Amino acid sequence: MVFRVGRSRLAVPADSRSLGAVWGIWQTPRTLRTGDGNLEGRGRPLRCLALALLMGGLGATAEELEALLLPPELSGWEHWVNVRVRGGYDDNVLLSSFSPEGSAFLGGGLEAMVWRTIGERTTVEAFVNGDYRQFLTAANVHNEADAFGLLQVKHDWPDAWRVTGAFEYLYQDQILDVSATEPTLEVVAVQGHTFIVRPTVRRQLGGGWVELELPAEGQLFHSPLDDTWQVAPRLTGGLPLGGRDDLTLSYAYAHTWYETEPDRAADGTALPGTRRQMTDQDVRLGWKHVWDAARRWQTTARVSGRWTADHASGYYDYTRAQAFLQVRYRSGGWEFSGDARFTQFHYPVQTVSATDPAHRLRSEITGNLAAERALTRWLKLFVDYTFDRTYGNRSEDEYTVNTVSAGLNFEF
Repeated sequence: MVFRVGRSRLAVPADSRSLGAVWGIWQTPRTLRTGDGNLEGRGRPLRCLALALLMGGLGATAEELEALLLPPELSGWEHWVNVRVRGGYDDNVLLSSFSPEGSAFLGGGLEAMVWRTIGERTTVEAFVNGDYRQFLTAANVHNEADAFGLLQVKHDWPDAWRVTGAFEYLYQDQILDVSATEPTLEVVAVQGHTFIVRPTVRRQLGGGWVELELPAEGQLFHSPLDDTWQVAPRLTGGLPLGGRDDLTLSYAYAHTWYETEPDRAADGTALPGTRRQMTDQDVRLGWKHVWDAARRWQTTARVSGRWTADHASGYYDYTRAQAFLQVRYRSGGWEFSGDARFTQFHYPVQTVSATDPAHRLRSEITGNLAAERALTRWLKLFVDYTFDRTYGNRSEDEYTVNTVSAGLNFEF
């Protein structure tokens, strides 16, 4: 799957302005950011990408997604709608390493959800989300958009088993840096569709649980990106501790087939008559802690490692280490949040250039600060700042992006 938290491109088993990466953004729908997979990338943190990550890329559990999407008061056939408008400034809309171009922008979005319990043990949930951003002064890019849809049916059996079937759809139209996983490309205009079927089985075990996901995914892109097909089973275990702590540990194995992209020799030249395949292994450890009885302060921490290999010379091989930390505070109609993410890539075969034999290295730092104030029961004001820094031993991997925005959320 192609999403990310940072400004790079990503794919599932997946991280924001890297559409290259991850699972839990960990906040309510109004403050979600975006994240990772076989196709790592960096791009603008649009909200529907975050949701898709939550489902697969970041390894969010079904319970975490439900907590984000479903207001606790819903029962029977209910609906919830959020309309948002915003304006802001992005100082590097093309993710340029040499001549950044800034632009003011205006944007809007919509979230809508319906939910119902059927009988005592079955629930049906449907969710759609869309975002649009219009750049006012950029000469080379005019707008970006994305959309996400989810239809999910969940059934709880009497003996502590839960079975879930979900279908997800993601549309993307944005500028992304895909070079973390696509070294023959740099910053490209990504336009495409992602379809995911995600059956899940969960079993309660004492105070904890274990869950098996068996997603199958197809991604259809406009040139220059290739279409891909992927299966990515993931096994996750969770253990609540003392009512204020939750630990999760997961392992995923993914296999990705490319439609036409060839394998490559160690020097990057295409191997005629071949088609690229990739294998990923991903391990994640997460910890969530609530610091006070009123649940005003909360922190979420996560570390993960990924090992990716092609089936030829190893040209596409890389390892990725990542650490994430978020702090949230809520009180008296205010909500504040801050998060930071550090990602490092190591490439055992790729070199800096034809004349520099040093192995390629790439690192990414992403930070976000957000504040929200409830003005009325249905109206909220928000401000948001995002910082993205990518650096490495290739000049193309060196750039910085600062984005600031403010707007209103209308909830119905």
